[in-house]
Amino acid sequence: MGVFILSSFLNLFPAFSYLFINNSAEALRAITTGLRFHWHNRREITAPAVCCAASKLSSTLRACFYSICFVHRPGKSKDLIVFVLLSRMELIVITQEDAISNETDIVSRLFDIGLQRLHLRKPQFTAEECINYINAIKSKYHSRIVIHGCFELFSELGLGGIHLNTAARSDQETRERINHISASFISTSFHSWEEIRDNEFPYRDVFISPVFDSISKKGYKAGIDLAGAIETKRELERRTKYCPKIIGLGGVGVLQIETLRQHGFDGAAMLGAIWTAQDAASVLIKARDVIGYGNV
Repeated sequence: MGVFILSSFLNLFPAFSYLFINNSAEALRAITTGLRFHWHNRREITAPAVCCAASKLSSTLRACFYSICFVHRPGKSKDLIVFVLLSRMELIVITQEDAISNETDIVSRLFDIGLQRLHLRKPQFTAEECINYINAIKSKYHSRIVIHGCFELFSELGLGGIHLNTAARSDQETRERINHISASFISTSFHSWEEIRDNEFPYRDVFISPVFDSISKKGYKAGIDLAGAIETKRELERRTKYCPKIIGLGGVGVLQIETLRQHGFDGAAMLGAIWTAQDAASVLIKARDVIGYGNV
């Protein structure tokens, strides 16, 4: 992710250089056209409008940049434009807590068609059951699995990370057990933007939920202001120069991914949309196409 805060039209060179380095001439044309429109008409160019324009760019470009947001702040002597370039959204699937029939076969199929990351959340599983589950999946995909418990398996099986829930995050014994694991392999969950802003540990990813009404839990309603994503990133970049990837969780289906993209989220975590579907693979394919990448 690159964030550039630009105080005037003449200070765009760093952003342009970044685009040239990444061979993104199409993005440069789109940005200059958008800025020209913004500059002459003194009106806000909203994130949804820009994302709509970006969706017409090539799939190769969309794989590099998925959201370009211009925020106009009225009342200033010069327009303040916040230019946000975000790398391709991450698509995550979280397992159901309870085991389902042929689950590891389904997970293997999801990996085969492009799943980037699986969060293995089985709170009732023993370490042996976790090992059996993971070993039932092709070893080449083990580095894409993040485990929510039995953290000793991270190194033993060469996994892609560990995830801390609220209880584990505040438990001193757990922190001591995982102190050898780099922060770049650790994610956690929050339920408000304030928690993310107040956090000082450099997690790789932070999940925030619920962003939409739950698909699998009736009555579990959305409780997150989506506009907080960009504001939180701006504040953290200004204050700490670091911002973890922000992943939207809760009620995320194929149609909701675009909304998260427009609001500056770095990824989408799917649970109910996958595990309540008759064909989980077809749901993932549609989600994959929204994000703009093919098989990996």
